[in-house]
Amino acid sequence: MKKLLRVFDQKSLLLELLEKSQKDDGVQICIPEEKEFPDFPGCGLITARYTNGQGVAGSIGILGPMRMPYSSVVPVVDYMARLISGAMTSESIQEMKKL
Repeated sequence: MKKLLRVFDQKSLLLELLEKSQKDDGVQICIPEEKEFPDFPGCGLITARYTNGQGVAGSIGILGPMRMPYSSVVPVVDYMARLISGAMTSESIQEMKKL
């Protein structure tokens, strides 16, 4: 657990993995190799990118144990990314611009 908490202190590692996830559509499942990312002991990262109508705006993800319930987590990440994209491209943006 201590190693996992250190990962959050090393934001560059998380940013590197999130940047990789923005290159492809859909949900990405990443299980980092210990050689490449020794501070991710037995962890998996599930990410999906979201858009703002003009291109990729960011990524959302869940970092958890390698043996997490992927069949439950993947649909949640996908849904949240679609929800954020929808909110960013819908009329709500036009309404926010008026404020």
